[in-house]
Amino acid sequence: MLATYFKEPRTLAVSRCGPAGNQLDRFIIWLEIRGYRSACIRRHSREAHRFAVWAQSEGLTVCNLDQNTLEFMHNKQNRCMV
Repeated sequence: MLATYFKEPRTLAVSRCGPAGNQLDRFIIWLEIRGYRSACIRRHSREAHRFAVWAQSEGLTVCNLDQNTLEFMHNKQNRCMV
């Protein structure tokens, strides 16, 4: 599924080897089933990859993710976009 939305070999390799790599295809299918447009699927896939990389760099696992952690990441992303 990842190759449907990303064509660059480097992008595919980095995404597949990242901490969310084995889940991105399932996430894309989930988005498709819900009718997300291609541009949104690409954006959300990149965001999921970045989130997984950040969580891994912070030593977080799925079990560690709670509301405070997600809010911290959301605020961090918003600061980066300004």
